[in-house]
Amino acid sequence: METPLWCGHDPGPGELVLRVEGRIGPFRGRFVSDFVICRECWRPGGQSYRLGDNHADPVVMGLYGGTAPTEPTPCAGCSRTVIRGRHPRMKYVTCSKACTVRASKARTSDVSSAVTACEGCGTELTGRTDRRFCSSACRQRAYRRRASGVSEAVTVEEVRALGEALDALGTFMDAHPVR
Repeated sequence: METPLWCGHDPGPGELVLRVEGRIGPFRGRFVSDFVICRECWRPGGQSYRLGDNHADPVVMGLYGGTAPTEPTPCAGCSRTVIRGRHPRMKYVTCSKACTVRASKARTSDVSSAVTACEGCGTELTGRTDRRFCSSACRQRAYRRRASGVSEAVTVEEVRALGEALDALGTFMDAHPVR
């Protein structure tokens, strides 16, 4: 389901739309929001402008998410071609908040065929598809490993084997003192 355009135009299928931010509502624009308009209603240049002649019409302030525009990209929620502001933390391009929620739910939904392993210990993971660790302890262990610069993890079995080897060495040293 596509989000309707605030400018009132009805673009055809495949038409380019822009996700912008602006003021909608009462005096002095206390409600800042984002909405979708068609390419014909977009005026680049950074100046705020009203979408109509009525005082209650929304005021466009700029592209949603930043000043630098993205390339025309299909919306991750409804596949409508959209341009919006480029943001460094933007995971995907969407034309509305509803499409952002739709894309996020699709990304994190439980898919039974997707079996992954914990990046910390290798345990099989179930649940969200973007889950990376089985517990907060594994996540913290992986962080500490990355922060210390250690490239390979030492397993519990390797630590036990090392401890047994040290015990055997200690027993040997007790039985054969160095002169």
